[in-house]
Amino acid sequence: MQATDYSAFGVILEDREYYATITTTDKYRYGFNGKEADNETCGDGNEYDYGARVYDARLGRWLSCEPLQMKYPYLSPYCFASNTPSLFLDIDGKDWFVNNNTGQVIYVRDASKITNEIINQTGTGGTPADYERLGPNNMFGEKLKDGTLNMRIRFIELSEVFMKDMGYAKAEKLNIVEKENTIKNEENTITIPTFDEDLSSSKITYVTPEKLNTKENMKKDIYDTPDQTTTIVSYLLTKPFGQNSRKTSVFAKNNILTDASFWELVKSVTSVLYDSYFSKKKTK
Repeated sequence: MQATDYSAFGVILEDREYYATITTTDKYRYGFNGKEADNETCGDGNEYDYGARVYDARLGRWLSCEPLQMKYPYLSPYCFASNTPSLFLDIDGKDWFVNNNTGQVIYVRDASKITNEIINQTGTGGTPADYERLGPNNMFGEKLKDGTLNMRIRFIELSEVFMKDMGYAKAEKLNIVEKENTIKNEENTITIPTFDEDLSSSKITYVTPEKLNTKENMKKDIYDTPDQTTTIVSYLLTKPFGQNSRKTSVFAKNNILTDASFWELVKSVTSVLYDSYFSKKKTK
């Protein structure tokens, strides 16, 4: 049996450790806030593993940046519990995860990543690489009141329905490449759009409604010659699951050619322009 008193920031108070039936060499492996102590690296009671990050009680600081630092620009990304641990609790870890292949959601308290052990316990299948972090334990705020946060692991049945109740929509993220080719001569200009989805990059996830039909990492390149202008745009698209990706196309939403049919069309158009050009030469 063991009892330990701590300061507000987690420093062991001098002469405030009590042992009954064990020796000091067999001390309990967990300490401040119930987190596992890393006594080998920095001495007894100085570092604690919170799952997402390691905390140094001597400094009252995390040893790595807060993953959600952009949401709290007024705080140091290293500060613990907003520098007032007697009033606030710090987020324990990256607790909510989604299988990008199936859309299955699982909750794992104080976990920074999904492991094979967790997959075996939940029976969700797949590999750790299939899972993506959705957010911290309190990402749903007051909407979640069923005691889930007190569980170690929870397999969320009917994940899509659950996430909808929490205010999140089922979505798909994938890389898109679009091309617009403009073929021109003295008399005619023909514009041909093409659209290519990288289905191998497709990931199922859940986002708030305002993030649907958004494009990230947009890149645009233009290649110009006397006879042709080619514009290529690439981006990461987040769209409602099941929605046709062409609905949010940059160049055209309908009648978009595949790359294969595009080049067949270009070949035909080039042939027509070539024949037209030389027929005019012959009539002169």
